[in-house]
Amino acid sequence: MRGKRPGIHLYFSYFLKGHHVLLSGKSSVFLKEFLVFLFFTLLSILFFSPALFSGMSYIYRDIEFLFAPYQLLKRNMFLTGHIHLWNPYVFSGVPYEANMGSGPTIFYPLSFIYYLFPVEHALVYNFIIHFTLAGYFMYLFGRYGLRSSVITSVTGGVAFSFSGFFITHLIHTFIIGGAWLPLLFLSLKLSVEKKSLPFIIITGIISCILLLSGFIQLTYYIYCGVTVFWLWLLIDRFKDKSLTKKDKFFLFILFPLICIIAVLLSSIQLLPFLEFLKVTLRETGGAEIANTYCMTWQRLVTFIIPDFHGRPCMEPFKSGFYPENDKNYWVYWETCGYTGVTALVMSFVAIGYSKMRLKWFFLLLFILSLMASMTDNTPFYKFFITFMPFYKSLRSHGRFIILMTFSLSSLSITGMDELSNITVKGRKVPGIIYFFIFLSIAAIIMAIIISSYPDATKIPAEYGTIIPEKKNGIIIFAFIMSITTIAMVLKSFNIISRNILVLSLLLITVIDMAIFGFTFNPPVNSKSFYKKTIKSQLTDYSPGDGRVVNLNWNDYVNRGQIEGFETVQGFDPLAIGYYMKYLYYSQYETLPDSKDMQYLINFSNSFIIKNYINNKMIDLLNGKYINVTDINSAEEPVIYQNVNVFPRAAVFYNYRFMEGDDEELLDLLNSKKFDIRKELILSCPVDLQSFPEKSFEKASIIKYTEDLIEIEVNVTTPAMLFLSEIYYPGWKASVDGKAEEIYRADYIFRTVPIKEPGKHHVRVYFSPMSYKAGKIISITAIFMIICYLWILQKTVKKK
Repeated sequence: MRGKRPGIHLYFSYFLKGHHVLLSGKSSVFLKEFLVFLFFTLLSILFFSPALFSGMSYIYRDIEFLFAPYQLLKRNMFLTGHIHLWNPYVFSGVPYEANMGSGPTIFYPLSFIYYLFPVEHALVYNFIIHFTLAGYFMYLFGRYGLRSSVITSVTGGVAFSFSGFFITHLIHTFIIGGAWLPLLFLSLKLSVEKKSLPFIIITGIISCILLLSGFIQLTYYIYCGVTVFWLWLLIDRFKDKSLTKKDKFFLFILFPLICIIAVLLSSIQLLPFLEFLKVTLRETGGAEIANTYCMTWQRLVTFIIPDFHGRPCMEPFKSGFYPENDKNYWVYWETCGYTGVTALVMSFVAIGYSKMRLKWFFLLLFILSLMASMTDNTPFYKFFITFMPFYKSLRSHGRFIILMTFSLSSLSITGMDELSNITVKGRKVPGIIYFFIFLSIAAIIMAIIISSYPDATKIPAEYGTIIPEKKNGIIIFAFIMSITTIAMVLKSFNIISRNILVLSLLLITVIDMAIFGFTFNPPVNSKSFYKKTIKSQLTDYSPGDGRVVNLNWNDYVNRGQIEGFETVQGFDPLAIGYYMKYLYYSQYETLPDSKDMQYLINFSNSFIIKNYINNKMIDLLNGKYINVTDINSAEEPVIYQNVNVFPRAAVFYNYRFMEGDDEELLDLLNSKKFDIRKELILSCPVDLQSFPEKSFEKASIIKYTEDLIEIEVNVTTPAMLFLSEIYYPGWKASVDGKAEEIYRADYIFRTVPIKEPGKHHVRVYFSPMSYKAGKIISITAIFMIICYLWILQKTVKKK
């Protein structure tokens, strides 16, 4: 039976009163919480011990291409003592601080790990910390949100933190943002129950941390679930006739207040991100994007047997089958909803026997998340794409699985608690016991039959054979299902006690999740991550000298961030949209249609350049170094120099303004009649005399850093200083210390007017107003919260 548990709000009240938990007679509560946290810490250390105690890491796939280089820049900033806002190393330049799609942001509280340790070690510590937090926060939700017992809440925490979603998405590091999901739900629930402004502030802070964790798409999915939870709590509370109008109004504005606090606190990150988002390809997303990487009916089996359709067979995985030729199933990690057999069984127990009204919310959340994840595989697709904000601009809707995982984990906690009430009364055996006995017998029979089949040697499997992963998965399911059912039967006949039952279910869950996930992400040696594979081949290279063009999409795609050189391409979910259109046009002489847009977004704006010889548009991008190394080559990269490369900075005397759409302007730039070295095309008029008879002159770059470029020019007449740098709001310029406007030229580039003849010193620096305004707002919000808490503490002490 569930009794009234000590609310987590007690800790906050103790803090306000100036008492430590140990000094307030609650030492046993503190010790219990400490032991639970220690349990999750040790479990996470054990899980990641192959990397932790060997010096290896998980730098491969998306971590190597995207996450680790981004975090390495963060560490370099810390070591140099300067925060830079612009990233010149990929896509010919892109906002760095504003990017919320490449992992935890600069201002995420736990980013300090990457400041203190090398990336390969920080990555392992990061996983241990966040898997610990995910499990512990899920435990807190079960313990204080669902009022469940300690062991059942711990079991739910194990099922949540080591679920298929987080284990298979280890290469995307989704555990960083996902770990905060249960704590956010718990804090919101307590805020509604206590109708307390301090709890609203705490919930707003947690929401802010979630925003700063990066992975804005995952954050959006979590906020969808939280919004539904608030509406459910609101409706449930409004049934209370004792509520006054003031109480109802407070409850109604509670969640908007939480959102406002979160936005204000995170403005330093959020405002630059929103500015960046407006110019990305995501802004033009459509239904094709929404249908990418979605859940389908046949993939629902992964909630029961995760490897039913095979397991990834890719680096560094060297074993197992993976149906790469099956277009309907090839993204394993986007559709694996496994939370363990025990969690699934206990969820059915909760739905059938729990008297807690909140179980219907979790069932509703699971169904809504499932429908949203399946996109056009359900008749509700048009509803979501029409009425759900941003739905059509996001890809990988299979990631709604995170809400399904949370729902199943929550239901399983309640189910395990209710299991103690299921007993045999007289000769009447509860129907659910018969159901699970039947299911276990069926699973055993299926496992025996399948064991007789020989293993398949290829995909698709030959007639009379079976994929080893499917065979092993069914056998494991039958075994765990049988053990769980036996434990349920023994408890229903009172042969074992409730404590032995829940401890058995915890042990089964730990073993189950270990069998599934322990070998899924084997660590690798990370020494090659720091190897100067390309920069060592660049003779006389200096910052601003020239960009690297990769002819193959390979491991070199984001190495510029690691080795410190600029590249034309990149690999990131977010990139400047008009730049990607320019790059696309340079190869195909047309703008991308909706399908090509979908391709660019789906593959994180990765782009292969083949047409580079005598390509004026690549020349304009300062593409000086051509990397022709094949993706499968074991040799050192082979770099050629482009003799036609256009300088990074040049002075133009001949320029004109041209009206027209994107394609008309790109057609002109690419036409044989147009000489990029003699004329500059401006996107808006400038009051400056043009001299058509004069050719361009190279300008001298005297300083080139991430956020600052200094150039010296010597002109005989008024001119335009052209920079082969991407035009983006927030870049400012000064000529001899006097502010000057930056114009957009040749579709994507920057140009600065030089209005007087003679020698001039030009500074071009990145100082976006969005960052300045966001910093002021965030600092003000922090100051106001501190003042409020200080006043509140003084008030509590007086009382």
